[in-house]
Amino acid sequence: QHNRRGTFNVPVDAEALNLPDYSRIVKEPMDLGTIKALLHANAYSGPDEAAADIRRTFRNAVTFNPSGHPVHQAARAFSLAMRASSCLNFFLPVRWWYSRSFAK
Repeated sequence: QHNRRGTFNVPVDAEALNLPDYSRIVKEPMDLGTIKALLHANAYSGPDEAAADIRRTFRNAVTFNPSGHPVHQAARAFSLAMRASSCLNFFLPVRWWYSRSFAK
């Protein structure tokens, strides 16, 4: 399953989506678009910090949305796929090295 609608790519706009409890339940919001911008800005101190934000993105979605909700299911699927493929173990160090070596 692909993130075709960009569900995780932008910050949750709790007001526009009429989610009054969102900020009470999700204490540290994060999304993939913000992570991408932080990577491009070399704002992370290392790949583990970026990986933690990726995990936080999906953990927030699972925490906020009930288990039958499509966003909850997609977040769980992405989390499981990332763990199964170990893509964080490969992608983030490579991206980290590239951004520090050539992106300036």
